[in-house]
Amino acid sequence: MIALNYGRHYDMLEATKSIASKVKDGLLQLEDIDNKLFEQELSTKCANFAKPAHKNWRRTENQQLAYSELYFTKTLFPDFGEEELKEAILSFQLRHRRFGGHTY
Repeated sequence: MIALNYGRHYDMLEATKSIASKVKDGLLQLEDIDNKLFEQELSTKCANFAKPAHKNWRRTENQQLAYSELYFTKTLFPDFGEEELKEAILSFQLRHRRFGGHTY
C-alpha cells in the first residue's frame, strides 16, 4: 500500500465531528465511544492490510501505524523516478517482517 499526503489531523477531526454528531442526534451515548469506534470513523477504515511493519525504514508509533515502517528518500517528489522506485522496492524486499514477534 502506498499513501501520499495522508493528513491524520484532518482525518481525526472529521472522525471526531462524526462521533459528536451521532451523540448529539442520540445515535450514540458517551459510554459508547472507545478506540474501536474511533477507528471505524477514520477514512482508513476501509483499508484491509496488515498494519504496515532497515536502513531507510523508520518506526513510528501511533494507533493507525502500529508495526509500520516508512521509507524516506532524499529525492524530492518531482525527481523521484524509476531508479528511486527500484531502490525503495529493493529496500522493502530485503526486510524481515516479524509483526511484533522476536527472532532471538
